[in-house]
Amino acid sequence: FNGSNYLVPNSSLKDYVFDFNSSYFNLGSTPITGNTYSLSLWFKTSSTSTMVITEKQGSPFSYRIYLYGSSGELELQGMGRITGTAYNDGKWHHVVIVQDPSEPAAQRGMGYVDGELVKSGNSSSDTGSSSNFYIGGRNGNQYLYNGELSNFQLFSTALSGTEAETLYNNGSPIQTLANIPQSSNLKVWWKLDASATYDSSTTTWTIPDDSS
Repeated sequence: FNGSNYLVPNSSLKDYVFDFNSSYFNLGSTPITGNTYSLSLWFKTSSTSTMVITEKQGSPFSYRIYLYGSSGELELQGMGRITGTAYNDGKWHHVVIVQDPSEPAAQRGMGYVDGELVKSGNSSSDTGSSSNFYIGGRNGNQYLYNGELSNFQLFSTALSGTEAETLYNNGSPIQTLANIPQSSNLKVWWKLDASATYDSSTTTWTIPDDSS
């Protein structure tokens, strides 16, 4: 602030995010939660490549968020594509996938984008399975994600539609644990921001878990 003027516009003072470009995280096969869970993340891309944003394969379906090439259509979990909408528009989008095996088959998987229910269907993947958990790719180096990601969250319970809308928060990620729905069931919160540190000697990123 300089007298009656700002030296920089307020819009330039924003948080850091991770920008993926032919890189990915392999989190290994360590179980995080079971087959009742919710996953939330923010993504932004303008790429026309077919990409996996995140995936952990299970049986009979893979848990994944998948972006299809030039159409920009999303596939959520085992529920199929969200057709007719391009999400590779260079804008931030919020995705929540919910799995609850106790629900009727047609509602075991629920997918929300930008606070609205866009897909539902049968789903029975397991985030505690022995397969590897990836962010930004599939099976090591397949369908690598090219774009930005932020605020990866994994819950051990099924969020409701209202809670998914609360997480969307009118397009602004919630930054305070106390304001996050079912915060006691939040098992992982990787903000993918400036709290992460890089060790150039080992080429290793350390990403803190902000759920504790």
